[in-house]
Amino acid sequence: MLDATHFYVHAHVNRKLVGFARVCGDPYVAQVLDVITHPEYRYHGIATECMHRIASFLSQSNYVTVTLLDDSGIPCFYERFGFRGIGEAPMKWCS
Repeated sequence: MLDATHFYVHAHVNRKLVGFARVCGDPYVAQVLDVITHPEYRYHGIATECMHRIASFLSQSNYVTVTLLDDSGIPCFYERFGFRGIGEAPMKWCS
């Protein structure tokens, strides 16, 4: 999985993985994947910090298009980081 990953962020508490996010794709098109937080650690800002780091990476990249699929039911979470809806579930990063 990480061999195909261009960038990733992980969060640990006491050596336990509690958060993760990654960017995959080719040199032109990327997709943000696997933005996850362990259920016991949600609402502690872990996904927010992961997305801040993802957005920082993307802002320094040369990707033509960056997307993510959101089925979380909370698209406003991703909008805070520059993503906008483009259909039913896909979102596109607009820097």
